[in-house]
Amino acid sequence: MLIPKPEKTFRMLFQNIRGLPIAPHSHKHQQICTAIKDTEADIFGMAELNLNFKMLGPTSQWTERFQRLQRNHSVHSYNKHDSSQKRTLFGGTAQIATGILSHRAIQSGADRTGMGRWVWTLFAGKNGVKIRVVSGYRPNPDDTDRTGSVYSQQERRLRILKDNRDPRRAFVKDLEVQLDSWITEGNLLLIGIDANDNIRTGDVNAMIRSRGLTDVHAAQHPHLPTECTCNKNTQGIPVDGIWASPSLECTAAGYFGFGEIIIGKTDHRMIWADFSYESALGFQPPEPAYTAPQRLTLQDPRVVKKYNKILNDEHQRL
Repeated sequence: MLIPKPEKTFRMLFQNIRGLPIAPHSHKHQQICTAIKDTEADIFGMAELNLNFKMLGPTSQWTERFQRLQRNHSVHSYNKHDSSQKRTLFGGTAQIATGILSHRAIQSGADRTGMGRWVWTLFAGKNGVKIRVVSGYRPNPDDTDRTGSVYSQQERRLRILKDNRDPRRAFVKDLEVQLDSWITEGNLLLIGIDANDNIRTGDVNAMIRSRGLTDVHAAQHPHLPTECTCNKNTQGIPVDGIWASPSLECTAAGYFGFGEIIIGKTDHRMIWADFSYESALGFQPPEPAYTAPQRLTLQDPRVVKKYNKILNDEHQRL
């Protein structure tokens, strides 16, 4: 259940969306824009884009997909190394920042290996305060050796690099190195991940907790039993989680019901958490002011005639 967003807070959503359609103006893109607006989300992290962007035309690239959002800063990633010639490719991650928070974005990037395992956005506050928001996807174990699975994609890439690690283990260790680097830089961290593992007892949680971060849902609801975040699980095991630096003040956190927020066909819950701007940016940023652009009054034939005359005169002059 989602509560109305209090003042002076920002809201993070995270969900495995089970793929975007190839068509950039399909209904699912509209549903995501509507969900961001209806939930008052400031940042939305996504796992499993399932698109092979290098095989898509210019009109189907990421920048064409969410133009309905008035103001946003977004970043996406996918496995750039895979040799597939298909337009769909399992895996990939993205996140979209909107509203006040989007004005504070100063940098964004992705998993340096090019396998699309995570993306990040860095936001700047006052007095040197910076918060880095990360969205990631760890592959499922693959016992069938399916050629197109995220696990097999990453396994092939690791073998090309003479790296014999299991892709799931590589995700944990490589993210660990990256987190240590960001912590050394003094960044606050906010992380959403589909771990494909028990996030309360698994190795992703153990690694992130060892870096001092907090599982916000466990911290907010310590006395509640765990709930599954993927409906394939029948044992109440959450596989999606949000972790935050201890100095980030989490004011509320929770899960949506399956299908409560409609974003196409997905078997994962949307999860959310609220944080105070003061703890994240060191101050309360002002509300941005949007000024509507001046437009021609096309309903008035006198205006149209005058504009066309001026335009024609300028063409002749130049």
